[in-house]
Amino acid sequence: EPAELNALYYTFCFQKRCKDTPFFFTCKIFDIFFLKIFRILELSLLLYIRLENQVQVINI
Repeated sequence: EPAELNALYYTFCFQKRCKDTPFFFTCKIFDIFFLKIFRILELSLLLYIRLENQVQVINI
C-alpha cells in the first residue's frame, strides 16, 4: 500500500532524523525533496505493474 510506505518513510526519516538535528529546517526541505522522488518512483512502479497486467490480458 502506498499510504503505508509513506507512513514508514515519515516515521523513519522525518521523526527519527529531523527532530534531533539542529538543522531542522534544512533537514525538512531535504525530506520533502526525497519524499517527492520516493513518490515518483512509487507511481512509476504502479504504472509499470498496470502496463504489465494489460500486456498479460492482451496475450491471453
